[in-house]
Amino acid sequence: YKSNTIKHPVSPDPKRVDVGEGSAANAGTNLTYTLSYTNNTGSDNTVIFIDDIPAFTRYVSHTGSAVYTPPPAGAENRGQVVWDPIALASGEIAEVTLTVIIDDDVAPNTIIENRGSFTPSNGVKTNTNPVRNPANPKPEPESKVSVTKSVDKGEASVGDHLTYRIVVR
Repeated sequence: YKSNTIKHPVSPDPKRVDVGEGSAANAGTNLTYTLSYTNNTGSDNTVIFIDDIPAFTRYVSHTGSAVYTPPPAGAENRGQVVWDPIALASGEIAEVTLTVIIDDDVAPNTIIENRGSFTPSNGVKTNTNPVRNPANPKPEPESKVSVTKSVDKGEASVGDHLTYRIVVR
């Protein structure tokens, strides 16, 4: 499968959250979301990342020590990954990833939106900016069938019998 990587850089100051837009992807494609946190508080800190599984996707995997909670039967949501607290000295960076796969039955021009969050030890939960990936159904496979038709005569007159040959490969 093709995989797209999307980064969610975050810092203790929500004004410095900077998230780039995702690229277009087809059904069956993996999307990998990366959340990173830089501890620039000047002291030791911990951070907890949370990322909900986006609509029109299914959970594949995550990095780091975390728990994936699948959705209850019949629920609208797709589940959630909550990472264990990560201890950071001043200046250190924590980074985690979540990989999902786009549903096979995604409708044309569907927008898949993902928004993670982080909570440092001061307890203030901060959402990342949303990342939007336009998604489309899988492209139709190219036909591997070829058809040729030939006739046994280059010229024919009225009353001639012609034999046609059709070859399908």
